[in-house]
Amino acid sequence: MAGLIYSLPSAFAAVCGKSLSLSTDLGDNNGYMNRLISLAALVILSAFAVFPQSDSDREFLNEKFWSALGKPSEGPRGFSLFTRDLQPKGDTYFEFWLKIVPAEPAAFARRYSLARETTAIVQYTSVDCRKKIISAERVRAFSADLEPVSVKGSAFARDEKRVRAGTINETVFQRICLSLE
Repeated sequence: MAGLIYSLPSAFAAVCGKSLSLSTDLGDNNGYMNRLISLAALVILSAFAVFPQSDSDREFLNEKFWSALGKPSEGPRGFSLFTRDLQPKGDTYFEFWLKIVPAEPAAFARRYSLARETTAIVQYTSVDCRKKIISAERVRAFSADLEPVSVKGSAFARDEKRVRAGTINETVFQRICLSLE
């Protein structure tokens, strides 16, 4: 337990309002240890709240909570876009959940280096229309039976910033930003 006290960041001391003693005598630090345990529990619980977990995935991905973002694009590279919780954070800045559903999952998976069973991508997206920047966080892929699929090594694992022609990000940018003009 004393080793844990030695590894505390100074930021925790700021949270507690006082600096921590680095002694191995825990008598004076019991209140701080309780705060540390509470803080650690809070961090762990908030990590689970960041993205829906397996039992709540089905509820989160339920179609009735998503709105179509324009018409589906056609062809083997086609996809449909859906949004959830679209929130303007300024005149030209938006944050929302984005669900990408490919028209042909096998071709889509090959093109973006995804697992074959991928039928949907869900990501938390931020769009800055003025700067033409799109950022994706908390990216997850799902199979047809809504089981999580790895995105590691795929094109979705990279957080693409600038909007490039011919990409899904360009389509998102056009449908979010250009529809406002």
